Amino acid sequence: MKSMTRRKALTVAASGAVAAGTSVANAQGQEEQQMLGSSGLLPEKTGKVEHLLQSEVRMAAAAVGTQFAGSCTVGPSNNDVIFKCTGWNFRSSYPPQVFLQARQNSNQNLDFGWTDQFCLQVIETARDFVRFRVRRMDDGTSSSGWGQNLRVDIFVIDF
Repeated sequence: MKSMTRRKALTVAASGAVAAGTSVANAQGQEEQQMLGSSGLLPEKTGKVEHLLQSEVRMAAAAVGTQFAGSCTVGPSNNDVIFKCTGWNFRSSYPPQVFLQARQNSNQNLDFGWTDQFCLQVIETARDFVRFRVRRMDDGTSSSGWGQNLRVDIFVIDF
């Protein structure tokens, strides 16, 4: 049996709310953050933003903001996931508009017959990351996870 060491952790969200969590260190000393959600402790996955695009939004020759677009590969999961997508460079730590869209990672124009439907929620932002929750919604009230290599596209407008 692997020896596990637990220690309590607190995460301060952008709104100022404090969420309790637990850091778990395995025998190799690797740490996996777990966040307390409505379903109990959820593992947090982390990945770097891919295909990052950035452009200025202009109206009548005045810059009014910056658009950021990218994607993160969440991958398959057995349950809900808290995901931290890193590698951004926002102007502010609380960008006013963050949009998430789930999609199958392979860009095949095929319907595999999967009934997967996902709900995505932004939990926290900072200058260099977006943290969000992924939950499969088509299987009733409990989350049974998914097998596909799930990708989440992210679009941010920062003023």
